[in-house]
Amino acid sequence: MKKYASIYVEISNICNLKCSFCPGTTRKPKRMNIQEFQFVLNKIRPYTDFLTFHILGEPLCHPDFEAFLKIAEEMKFMVTIVTNGTLLGKNKDILLNSKSHYKTMISLHSFEANDNKISLEKYLDDCFDYAKAAENKKIVIFRLWNNGGKNSLNDEILKKLETYFPKPWVEDCNGIRIGNKIFIEY
Repeated sequence: MKKYASIYVEISNICNLKCSFCPGTTRKPKRMNIQEFQFVLNKIRPYTDFLTFHILGEPLCHPDFEAFLKIAEEMKFMVTIVTNGTLLGKNKDILLNSKSHYKTMISLHSFEANDNKISLEKYLDDCFDYAKAAENKKIVIFRLWNNGGKNSLNDEILKKLETYFPKPWVEDCNGIRIGNKIFIEY
């Protein structure tokens, strides 16, 4: 058994949004290059089989994202991405065809925390279309504000989500299961 369930790898600290809940960074904007990525993976290989692309950057903004998934596959890592969801439509095929990518966590509250240039409906359609295509193949977790956060859009989001994944939904230890490998977490 490996020492860590997953290791978080910040492939970039650059994001396409400025969420109100994100602490941000004072570090210089930086993207990991392929050589740096391979170096990090070689160093952490003995400790885990699972990587999570997340911290302060949006992983789908990285120009080498697809190459990183292929390198992770070659090194037998399984990859989770945490995303704000705005680039899922553009990256849908890359994610669905990747053998190393197995889980996507979509922070739906990112929409509410920004001045958006797209409508909520378009944003949700892109996120939910991706999840529908991923059903039975990849784990997808929709993350929503809990009662302590900005939850003004939760009802609207859940109503729209039900058009893609009709009820009944099942509450279990992983959150609320709304489809095969599709969950909601608060």
